[in-house]
Amino acid sequence: MAMIDSCVSAAALVDARTAIRIDCRADRDGLFKLFDLNMKPNMTGPGRPGREDQDCLSAIAARANGWSYVDLLQAMLAAKWRSSR
Repeated sequence: MAMIDSCVSAAALVDARTAIRIDCRADRDGLFKLFDLNMKPNMTGPGRPGREDQDCLSAIAARANGWSYVDLLQAMLAAKWRSSR
């Protein structure tokens, strides 16, 4: 749960308003460290040369949350930044 709280805090620090990807890894003691914040995460799906059956990390994370790829894209579109003009 601490890792999720840290990710939520990191997203708030950069004023994220749509889906982002934060990469984390566990250290030797099992404590997770955030090491990369992707404001524009890779959204490729399977079918790339050499990765015919591999989704991007964003799609894998969305699926773990119960979302389909379409659900993820729709959530991103619904959360788009709006101009203050």
